[in-house]
Formats: sequence, structure tokens, C-alpha cells
Amino acid sequence: MFGNRRALLRGIGWATPTAVVSTVVPAYAMSQHDVRFDVNFDGGSGANGFYNTTYLNLGIAPGGTAPFVLTQDLVISVEVVGLNPDSSRERSFSAGSSDGTIVRGTYNPATRTIPLTWTIRAGRSIPRAGIATSNPDIYFIFNDGGLSNRITNKIVITSITGGSTSRALPIDSSVIKDYRSGNVSPDGIY
Repeated sequence: MFGNRRALLRGIGWATPTAVVSTVVPAYAMSQHDVRFDVNFDGGSGANGFYNTTYLNLGIAPGGTAPFVLTQDLVISVEVVGLNPDSSRERSFSAGSSDGTIVRGTYNPATRTIPLTWTIRAGRSIPRAGIATSNPDIYFIFNDGGLSNRITNKIVITSITGGSTSRALPIDSSVIKDYRSGNVSPDGIY
């Protein structure tokens, strides 16, 4: 029937369906170090040097994919800088966050700064930069800065570990100003 065994096997080979093996290649997983974070300041509820409240908000920079779930802790170093030239006078304030922990350092009269370390734990979802309640934030309450020659402050982000920022460091509240220009004190000085 068939001329030889070889022709028979060749015919069977072409007629036999073959299984196609497919492997799914996972999509590129974005590293946390590839994500650009952005910060903004929202506050200025009182005149400079008087009782004042403000927020430091964190989010994904414009153009980035949001939300992003942190794969490792994000550590942000912040300084509250006194703008009064009298370094012996430190303005009292409190800082808190429901998004991680804040460790407060001691006042340095030489630089008129109080360092804060804000740690946001892995697993926290970070939305696009904004002032919504879903944005991780630090809430600052600055007390009255005195009767004369009032103490005023600015907030400066000095470093970020576990990610990068869309702006060059340091990020100074008095340079980028408040998110809302209609605040009582929109100049980023509190």
C-alpha cells in the first residue's frame, strides 16, 4: 500500500495533531524604586507664626501608575525648620500620622531644625498625589509662635528611602508653596 515504512511514518507525522506548549510570561513587575512619589503641602489655616495646622501629603507623581502598593517600607526624612533668627527659641508643635509611624528627633539650635522620620509600612496602597483623605499624610499642629518677633516654620523633605521623588531633594514647603492658594497662609510658611 505505502511504498515503504518511512513514507508511512511521514504521513502519520503530518496527520497527527501536535500540542502547542504555551507559557505565560508575567508582566514586568514595577520595582518600588521605579515609582516616583510626590508630596504637597495643604494648610495655612492661620496666619504665619500663629496657631496653625497643615498637612504634608504623599502620593504617586503625575504620569505614574496609581495606586501603587508598597512592596517595602518607605522612609521619609523631614525637618521642621524655624525661620526666626533667635535659635534659642523653639516653637512647639505636634506631628502625627495614621499612615505609619513618626519618630521625632531633638531640636538642633545651630540649624534651628527638628528632624522627623516618617515610616510607611509595606502593603500600604498609595494613590495619586493629592489632598484626599486616602493620601498618606503627616498632620502638623503648630502652636502660637510668641507675642513679638514670632517664630515661623517651614517643612523640608530631606531624603526618601525605598523610593524616589519626582522633585529634586530637598523639597521645601516655602519654595513649592501650599496646594491651595486660597489658604490664609498659602506661602508654605506656618
